[in-house]
Parts: sequence; structure tokens; C-alpha cells
Amino acid sequence: MKRTPQPDTELVRPASTALSALRSPRQHNRRTSASAIKLDGEVEQAIETTERVVGCPDCGVLAQSHDRRPVPVRVRDLPAAGRAVTLVWVKRVWRCVEAACAVQTWTERSEAIRPRASLTERARFEACRRVGQDGHTVAQVAGQLGVGWATVMAAVREYGYPLVDDPARLEQVSVLGVDETAFQGAGPRRSTTFVTGVVDLSGPTARLLDVVPSRSGRALSQWVNHRSTEWRDGISVAALDPFRGYAVRHEALVIRVGCKDPPLVCRSRLVKLRAV
Repeated sequence: MKRTPQPDTELVRPASTALSALRSPRQHNRRTSASAIKLDGEVEQAIETTERVVGCPDCGVLAQSHDRRPVPVRVRDLPAAGRAVTLVWVKRVWRCVEAACAVQTWTERSEAIRPRASLTERARFEACRRVGQDGHTVAQVAGQLGVGWATVMAAVREYGYPLVDDPARLEQVSVLGVDETAFQGAGPRRSTTFVTGVVDLSGPTARLLDVVPSRSGRALSQWVNHRSTEWRDGISVAALDPFRGYAVRHEALVIRVGCKDPPLVCRSRLVKLRAV
């Protein structure tokens, strides 16, 4: 797709990421070409697929290029040089030349851009990584990508849930940290909601393992009891928030409990926790 630059339009060279075929880290099977222009501080990149040999999805006979869709697909992608990027894709229509085939024409698709999507798949994957790994808020990521809060949150849920449910995420934990946090502030009809954050302190960087509703010793004990015996036996040191609600005993686990925030620099003493 080509556009004639207007007086307030600056031609820019596409970023190398834009030429990588709209592929997320899991998609490497489709090539595209691209050209770009800058409009009102944002970048628009016209893209097209480069396949010349395409088979009919029904009979497998080589297809012929038939036409292009009159309305282009516009979808947000990863930012380039600090600017929001919109991809403009004029899809090709293919035609099967086999007279006996039930499929006559079809519009090309790409796993990198879902039908009626607002974001490319690699942008959705990056949105989840930034929220989960970098700690940015959903609103911040949505603003930088130029989409709504719900669009980014849907990507976080889809890509994030498998990571949270992966049992390997809890492996190799030897130092455990526990801290109570205000999850939701008080309002006219509700009190402040607290949760218990369970953190892996085994490595040089703390890693959040789980967020448990409530900040009681019972909630902590139930979470620990849901882990396997092998996992509990692997915990040698724990650092607990000095909140009195965590002052419980748990018979399944002997750990060191810190008595000062932050856990990484706390003094500790031996205790035995027993289920309540």
C-alpha cells in the first residue's frame, strides 16, 4: 500500500522490528514487507505479505491472486522510536482455479494479526510482559500502545494465566518472603481490603509467587499446606511481615521468620509453624 506524503507528513524509515513480519516470539512462518510514514507524531506502516505461492485451503491446488479488500485492516503494533505505530494491511483475496472445488475465493490471514484485533500478537505478548515483569500499570501500557485499558487487560489475562498456572513457577524456592498489602482502599461502603503477598527471595531479585486473599495466619497456613511436602521441605528461611496476624504455628514447616521489614535485611529467629 502506498500513500502520497502530505506537507505535514514526514517519511521515516521503518524500524527493524517492523520488518520482522509482525511475528511474536512464537510466530516465524510469514514474511511481510513494509513502508512507513509519520502522521501527527505517530507512525503508520503499510504492510503486505510476500507469498507468491499459496495453495487452496480445501483442495490444495495452487491459487491465483484475485483482488484486494477495499477496506484496509488497521491494527496497533509495538512503538517505534518512542512513537505509537499503526499497521495498515490491505489484505489480498485469493482464488482457487479448480472448477470442482467448493472454495472459490478467500481472504488471506495471519497468525500475527487476529481477525478484528486491535493489537498485533507480538504487541499483546509485550503488553503482558511489561505489566507482569516490568511492573507497569495496565493504563500506562494502554496509553503507550494507543489502545483501551480493556484491550491490554485481555492480553494480560490470556498470556499471563498460563504463566501463573505453570507448576514450574514455584520450583527451586528456598527463601520465602511474606508481606501484607492493602489491595483495595476503603470507600463509602467498604473497608480496606488486604492481601498476603508470597515472594521468592532465593535469587538476587525478589519474585512474586502468589497473592492470597486476607492477611491472616490461617490464609498463609492454607497456602503453605497446598504445596507438596517436597516443596515445604525445601524452604530453609522465611521472612514474615511483623503483622501479628502471621504469628501462627504450622506443624508442616520449620522456617526462620524475620521480624523486621524489609525481609532481605531482617534479623531472624527459629520458630515452628503449626496449621490452624
